[in-house]
Amino acid sequence: MNYEVKILSPVHIGTGKNITPFEFAHTHDKFIVMDMDRLLEANPRRAEDLNRRLTQDALHFALSDFLTADELKNAECWTYCAALDLSTKKVLQEELRKAKNMDVAEQIKTGADAQLYLPGSSLKGALRTAFAYATLQQNDALLNDLKQRLRKVDWRSPDEAVNELIFWGAKHDPKYDLFKTLRISDSSPLPANEHTLEIGKMKILSLSSASKKSAPVAPAQKGTMYAQLQALRSKTAAAPPLKFWWTLQEVLKPGIAFQGDIEIEQRLLRETNAKKILGWKEQQQQFELQTLIAAANTFA
Repeated sequence: MNYEVKILSPVHIGTGKNITPFEFAHTHDKFIVMDMDRLLEANPRRAEDLNRRLTQDALHFALSDFLTADELKNAECWTYCAALDLSTKKVLQEELRKAKNMDVAEQIKTGADAQLYLPGSSLKGALRTAFAYATLQQNDALLNDLKQRLRKVDWRSPDEAVNELIFWGAKHDPKYDLFKTLRISDSSPLPANEHTLEIGKMKILSLSSASKKSAPVAPAQKGTMYAQLQALRSKTAAAPPLKFWWTLQEVLKPGIAFQGDIEIEQRLLRETNAKKILGWKEQQQQFELQTLIAAANTFA
């Protein structure tokens, strides 16, 4: 069966790597990851300029300051680009101005041409969460059982409680997990450009005050989570202001869609020998794609 997943809100699936100011530049509305090998091959003299700039001050080097306007506009020297809105651009510029070390968390991509995709493992994890939520919503007895288990002081992990009640068969072992019957492929790829990818900003708030220096205070606009936290903390004596800092990530743009393949191996659920070995509960034997899809859409 084919699936289609539509992005409803900005999604970041990271690689664990960051894109540094040595690698990216920006225009008024684009974040550009440059192919410096191609650029320097086209103009070898610029290699000397680059080496000179790095020798002078490598710590504060930023590619945006090094490239000429013509070089920046040359799309043949781009690895890929992403959309950059005005408010995010201001954060990026301010952080670069202050420290010149504003890295951007990389979105997972595939291939030498850096195309975007959704990993099947990430999709399976999202579907697992949605299915657990729907199952507990629809089964009061199961939900009450979960609550009782989580009241135990010695219970090691809420995840394990959910696994035992919903996903694991007779043997409480990840090898006997209901979602082992689910096969979901990586999605087909999409090109990384300003229509599919954008730079998103995230404000990290800290409730601790390890530093004696006064922290920057964000505008406490009415209704924002920041304002609510500040109001809560103002009720305690001598509560220091919340510290915050920005992080930037490449994120998939809302509205785009990915396609791929998904199936459930029904024989592992309903074949006599398989049921005996895996020990599925009655509700697990009724696991179907339509139920899973409905759970995912409701959760979304």
